[in-house]
Amino acid sequence: MASLVERLRAQREFWVPLDEAKPQGLRVRLIRPQETGMHKLLLGLDAAKLAEHTTGWDGFSDADLIGAALGSSDPLPFDASAWAEVLADRADWFGVLAKAMQDAIVKHLEARDAASKN
Repeated sequence: MASLVERLRAQREFWVPLDEAKPQGLRVRLIRPQETGMHKLLLGLDAAKLAEHTTGWDGFSDADLIGAALGSSDPLPFDASAWAEVLADRADWFGVLAKAMQDAIVKHLEARDAASKN
């Protein structure tokens, strides 16, 4: 059984497809910051901070990251350092993930506010 901390973290995690047209394709798992860290993240959201809030990926291979001519198509385990390097050079992926993170934060705050009114 997962520890309490693992279960708390899992409640904040969510998957984001990098291409909405291919939801079964490449996707990344982000973790929403805790409430006390939200403002810090949103005030200066950059690739490095977003990479720090990435906890996994699915569907990635070397070929996806360095090209089919250089990399294999074998599934690649998540590598946080490689992801930080890749994300900093992929503005298209950064845009998708930054919006998803902002949406997750807004959704959390709206849910919290709605619950406090009950």
